[in-house]
Amino acid sequence: MTSPIPLPSWRLRISAQVRHEWNRQRGFLLFYWLLLIGAAIAVTRQQADSISVATQVAALMALVILARSVLADAPLDAEALVYSLPIGRSAVWSGKTVFLLVGLLAPWVIHQLIPFRGYGFNPWQWSVLAVEFVAMAVIWGSAFGVALSVGFSVGQRIVLVLGVIAAALTFSLFLEDEVWWITARACGVIVGFTVIACGLVAAWWLVGASCKPRMAWITLLGCGLTSVFLSKLWSIDWRRSGQAECQSAQLEVRASNDLSAGDQKLWPGLVLHGLPASDVASVIWLSPNSREERMTNRPLIGGLSSDFVQTALATGEMQPNAYWMREDFTVELSRVEPSQGLWMGCEVPNPRTAELRELWEESVKRYPEAVDQPWELRLAIFRLRKVVTMPGREAISEPWQVTLRPGLRLDVYLKELDYEGKLLLKADLRRRFPRWARLSSKDQFWPFGMEPKENFLVLWKSPSTEEVQVCLNDSEQSWPQNTLLLERWNQPQNLWIAHPSAHMAITGLTLDQWIDGSTLELWYPEFRGVVEMEVPAETVKEAVRLETVYRLENKQVSKLEMTPDQAAVFFAEETAE
Repeated sequence: MTSPIPLPSWRLRISAQVRHEWNRQRGFLLFYWLLLIGAAIAVTRQQADSISVATQVAALMALVILARSVLADAPLDAEALVYSLPIGRSAVWSGKTVFLLVGLLAPWVIHQLIPFRGYGFNPWQWSVLAVEFVAMAVIWGSAFGVALSVGFSVGQRIVLVLGVIAAALTFSLFLEDEVWWITARACGVIVGFTVIACGLVAAWWLVGASCKPRMAWITLLGCGLTSVFLSKLWSIDWRRSGQAECQSAQLEVRASNDLSAGDQKLWPGLVLHGLPASDVASVIWLSPNSREERMTNRPLIGGLSSDFVQTALATGEMQPNAYWMREDFTVELSRVEPSQGLWMGCEVPNPRTAELRELWEESVKRYPEAVDQPWELRLAIFRLRKVVTMPGREAISEPWQVTLRPGLRLDVYLKELDYEGKLLLKADLRRRFPRWARLSSKDQFWPFGMEPKENFLVLWKSPSTEEVQVCLNDSEQSWPQNTLLLERWNQPQNLWIAHPSAHMAITGLTLDQWIDGSTLELWYPEFRGVVEMEVPAETVKEAVRLETVYRLENKQVSKLEMTPDQAAVFFAEETAE
């Protein structure tokens, strides 16, 4: 009796299958690689249309290669064992998997990662981003593999493949309309899709390697139900850590209109004392609510005057402020960057639409206890950080970009050299951040449950005219385009720099000389944390009185426009004098 011929080793059988796949599909695979290379070149040249077309064609080519690989030895075909008997079904499936991972998946992921250069990601964030693209490719690739494997006939396979395509389109439309749902349950959705990916791979193994289509359907059903339950019930949020808190032991709020060293005026009549040098405070809210109401991060009363959110007094509706940086930031910048020149620029709009008097009257009317109990003042602390210094000519010659913080990039280019006597720079704030990665303290800062807009400051220093222009960014309308993988939005900006027309006319200074002698600086407000303080009701009431006095003295309110309370304050001050 002759002994059976021993099979080659597992590694040799898999490598033989990989060589077989390469010989059959190298033409298709080389064309697929060329498409990805073309898409990568288009990305580097910022050709968005070319990127879209090349990527879509490459995706279709990847599906063709996947279908040819799966159907070559379809496990439910009558002749399947003719091809797989020499090395075994498991080796055939494993060889195909290695071929698809190396030939299709790895180039696809590399091509997807190229557009994220310049966003300041650390190695961990790059890894998370790569895993995200791998997971989505594995889900849809395995779904096509299962659909092509479990069908007994061409008709069944066509129906199943069309079902997968319909599911992919439905999922894309769902993402566009219900992305807020994924944002609110990001970690649960991530876990659910991970379970689905594992289930699809296991189902493909059960059909391709073990020829057990029934077990594959059971596995898919079980993983689908499990993913739904996990998405809804998952409570662990690894993306968020504790809110960054700043030390507030030395901070004090006073009712005063007099500023000493280190003081910052929050409102006319209310001053913050003891803030560390180079730090600036922005008001989140001043509220008389109870502790239980404060814990909701959205007080029922108060919060009517905030740097980050506009609140309609009549309806209570809120919307984020496009620009929340006040004059305090420019003042602090002038201390950090002393200059002999004149600081000038556009007037900074006050983001706090309500006066202290309005806040007090509205709060007392809705919540009478506010007259006696302490109020809560919540502040966000920032520190300006210089991220760019470049000559003026260089700033307008070529487009340039800078990373403000991980996941946030600013792209700048010259739009008009002379637009109604101004130099116009166009900028685009681009946010790209993987949903699976841990968030920074700034990303977790949501005043009133709303994401604050990103702000920055640009200085244009001109020694020839002894001027420092503060160029405020004029934000245009933007809409988030978040996906399952990424937090993504673009926020267009306009940067206006006025020509020194009078100086040019008097001294003969040319536009080129002014630009060549100037320097551009860009400063970013780095989030330090949150401070919560209790302010006695008496202090708030006294601040309201001082605010009224301040506005009357500065003629912000005429005598004819006085309310009865303001008139009483005014005549009391005159009598005292």
